[in-house]
Amino acid sequence: MSKPALEVDKNTGTLKFRGSLTIATAAELYRQLQSVLAIELPKTLTLDCQQIGNADSAAIGLLVEAHRQLSAGGKVLSIVGLSEKLSSLVHLYGVEWILSPPSAQPSPQSTNATLLPDE
Repeated sequence: MSKPALEVDKNTGTLKFRGSLTIATAAELYRQLQSVLAIELPKTLTLDCQQIGNADSAAIGLLVEAHRQLSAGGKVLSIVGLSEKLSSLVHLYGVEWILSPPSAQPSPQSTNATLLPDE
């Protein structure tokens, strides 16, 4: 299998993970993600996961982190092309919200969480 990589097309706003996304490759792909976050990107991005080969729970961690960091930077991220295995892991870990458009994601007011006042 080819070396894992994160490819970027700045013109279309498409990011593509390629290769294995496992605990063995997560650190390298995380470094690549940090490099991508340092460049000028369009506001709306698509993360294409069709070329991910072998994947484990580290893949979910990296997808959640990519979503978190891009959202914090004011970007709108759509994740597409998940394999059946990755989709199953997303549901197993309860992070389906990374697949929803921002307008469909729960706001803090719509959750059952109770906010406690500062003391």
